[in-house]
Amino acid sequence: MTHVNLLVSVRDAKEAVSALQGGADIIDAKEPGHGTLGKVNAIELARIINALGADRPVSAACGELVSTQQLDAMPHGLVFQKFGLADADSIDWQSHALAVKRNIIPVKLVIVAYADHQRVHAPEPRQVVDWVSQQPGVGLLIDTAVKDDKNLFDWLDEHELTELIAAAQQRNTTIGLAGSLEGSAFNRAVQLCPDIVGVRGAACETGNRRSVVSATRVRQLAQIIATHNERPATQPIHAAS
Repeated sequence: MTHVNLLVSVRDAKEAVSALQGGADIIDAKEPGHGTLGKVNAIELARIINALGADRPVSAACGELVSTQQLDAMPHGLVFQKFGLADADSIDWQSHALAVKRNIIPVKLVIVAYADHQRVHAPEPRQVVDWVSQQPGVGLLIDTAVKDDKNLFDWLDEHELTELIAAAQQRNTTIGLAGSLEGSAFNRAVQLCPDIVGVRGAACETGNRRSVVSATRVRQLAQIIATHNERPATQPIHAAS
């Protein structure tokens, strides 16, 4: 059974420390006030990396691939850079992604496929998974582009997500799930055994992605994943409400 890891998105070094204390496996730098993949400014990103040291890998949201004309310099110690595919369904986004991959070495590229691709003119998740799975060293995240009252499962059901996860993992591609995964939606995502489950709102004090990350809430999410990872593959974990 795949070992599931918890990714928590943070906007500053203080939140990064809270996520670390709560037991997050990966710390993701993202500014929720600037959109789904809003960038944290370079100074704050460096502070996040310095605050964590080598204790956890750090990823950074870098906006949409089609809007990336010139890559920003990234501080030493960053492990992953994430780019989304909004407005990319009618262009050769694959060539653009390969160019970005070459230019950010040694940082690893993560492509974000949007479950609600219709709303932002992005390619279908299956197309993205099929391509990324053929690119050594490229990771994949399935997320929602629009942050509203809908979550990942409003756009893709368990059967569809299971197929996408299997297609990626069969080719040794790291795949994560995100998209307003709170309450039972978080548990449902964990049960599908992706490599990573990513959250922002569920880790915040009020459950709102624009509030502050809480170590207590992160700890609760980490415990759900730990319980899941400890279970035999044949024994399901029941979703919490």
